[in-house]
Amino acid sequence: MSMGNRAGRTLAAAAAVAALGTAATGCGGDDGGSAGEGGGGASLELTVGVLLPMTGTSSAFGPPLEKATKMAVKQINDAAGKAGVDLRVEVVTADNESEPVASVAAARKLVTEGASCIVGSSSSATTIAVAQSVAIPQGIPMITPMSTAASISDLHANGGVTFRTIPADPMQAEVLADVIAERLDGAEGKTISIAGRDDAFGQGLTSEIKRNWEELGGQATGPLLYDPNASSYNDVAGQIVDGDPAAYVIIDLPQTYAKVGAALLRTGKFSADDLFIAGGQPATIPEDTPPEALNGAVGASPGFPTDGPLVEAFDALWDRSPGVEQQQPYMQNGFDAAMLCALGAVAAQSTDGRAIAEELIAPSAPGGPEYSYQELDQAIADLGAGEDVDFQGVSGPLDLDDNGDIQAGYVNVYRYIDGKLTVERQVQAGD
Repeated sequence: MSMGNRAGRTLAAAAAVAALGTAATGCGGDDGGSAGEGGGGASLELTVGVLLPMTGTSSAFGPPLEKATKMAVKQINDAAGKAGVDLRVEVVTADNESEPVASVAAARKLVTEGASCIVGSSSSATTIAVAQSVAIPQGIPMITPMSTAASISDLHANGGVTFRTIPADPMQAEVLADVIAERLDGAEGKTISIAGRDDAFGQGLTSEIKRNWEELGGQATGPLLYDPNASSYNDVAGQIVDGDPAAYVIIDLPQTYAKVGAALLRTGKFSADDLFIAGGQPATIPEDTPPEALNGAVGASPGFPTDGPLVEAFDALWDRSPGVEQQQPYMQNGFDAAMLCALGAVAAQSTDGRAIAEELIAPSAPGGPEYSYQELDQAIADLGAGEDVDFQGVSGPLDLDDNGDIQAGYVNVYRYIDGKLTVERQVQAGD
């Protein structure tokens, strides 16, 4: 929606003030209530909990994700003030240590601290664990900006509280298989070696890539799934390079691949120029990873728009906000996840977790006027007045389907060149 349309909707803000002025508070999901309950003058005070991988295998993404969600919360509070809506959001964080058990403990801590909407978790394994042990039983909506396993889609049917702002594995896998075929001048008669970590992330992507590769007419060995906590990967590396495959596909997280990559180099048969990877990876080769194990590798990852006024505005907002430099990917997805928590609360006129979950899909659905975070004050005003909005994320359209998944998204095709991740092109996938 253009900025010129804002003037034509000023009555919505006044209506929103009246509507939210009678909304129940329900902090921390205690008694969230509905509009009109609790008497005049009550406000919406929402606590958003963020599960951060500050340590462990996904630790490269923790600090940028923390910054992104805190940036979003500041934008939300500023926009609510401009709209004259009595909404106040605070953020609490916890380190999930990139591990399922620690993630469950961290999620419980967030809920104890009042969180009634959670941004997270990081890997698919941690997200599944938290959903099953905390989010679903307690009715806390959980929006992951990082987890891509196809199996997460099935969780929404059990409780209706799991969502994500990132494309699922099938989108990445289809694009990566096509990229491999391009690099190998076709799939027919070509055998690739597929391997990955033995968890939801590795299991899901390796199987999807194999399926797509075989549909193109190629053959594959594996997937070879290995223990992400193994003390040695020499045997695994030997199996990956066995048979002189035309290419390697390895699905892993940075800290573990540092060990796997070193073992591959020791075989004397491996070249990163023949390596294909997927999922979010650090913007630069981590210090503990031998550069020769990753330089030249080609990958596909969940993407986001790379140009346009909204991208420029977000980049400028990031640069003037305190904290770490941009670290692709997931920042935009985390920013949008926090936005959806707040928009869901406004649409529900409640901070009760189950009430928010019931309204999370609507603010991103087509039909209402399109707003980005730059018009967030008008979006909040409209939602508070009971009107439809179609919120557009920094990571792309956020049209969530009945499984809580985005229906269409971006996939970046990238390559590590001189130690840096360089996006070579972008593909739009999905509906």
